[in-house]
Amino acid sequence: MINANANPESQRMEITSDQALTNDDIRLLNEKIVQESKKLKPGWVAAVDFRGMWVTDPFLNEGFQQLQRTLLECGAQKIGTLLDSDPIRMRLAQAGLKTRSNEITQRFYDPGVWEKFITQR
Repeated sequence: MINANANPESQRMEITSDQALTNDDIRLLNEKIVQESKKLKPGWVAAVDFRGMWVTDPFLNEGFQQLQRTLLECGAQKIGTLLDSDPIRMRLAQAGLKTRSNEITQRFYDPGVWEKFITQR
C-alpha cells in the first residue's frame, strides 16, 4: 500500500510504501504529495516509511528522484526515511545525490531513532 497524509497540527507528512513501486505508483504518490502539501506550511517534515518495500524496477532511481524533487518543491525542510532494506537505502542515497535531497535527509533502520528525528524541530 502507498499513501501520503498531511498532519497540519504537527506540520508533518506521513508517506508510506510497503510494496515495489511501479511508474504509476510513483506518479500517484507524487500527485498525493502535492495535494497533501497544500495543507502544510513551508518547512514541514516528511516522515517516510519504506519498510517492506522491495526493488523490481531497474529504473527505480529515477522514480526516487521524482519523489525527492516533489518533496523539495512542495516545501519539505527535513526528510526522515525509515527502511529495512540496504538496496533501497543505496538507491535513495544515489538519487539524493542528483536531487540534493541528501542535504536534508537522514535514513534509519530503528523506528525509535527515526521517530525522534522527525519530531525534533
